[in-house]
Amino acid sequence: MSELIKKRVVRDLIDELAYIDATSLELVGHKVIETLENKSLVHHGINKDYKPVGYTVDTFSQDFTVIPSLDEYGAEEGA
Repeated sequence: MSELIKKRVVRDLIDELAYIDATSLELVGHKVIETLENKSLVHHGINKDYKPVGYTVDTFSQDFTVIPSLDEYGAEEGA
């Protein structure tokens, strides 16, 4: 694949990601980590109102051998 096509694909992907809400982004991040680690992980990053939760470990393995370090910033008002 040419470098120009790669740059265009990356730019288009970034543009699409800009429209993902904070809750969906939380779930996407969880799935990416599950895929990279090839493990089923526990997710506690969304509250009962289906909003991202701050100040908690969002994703981890049952045996706590996988605990990703991700900084979280409120992307939505009131998040």
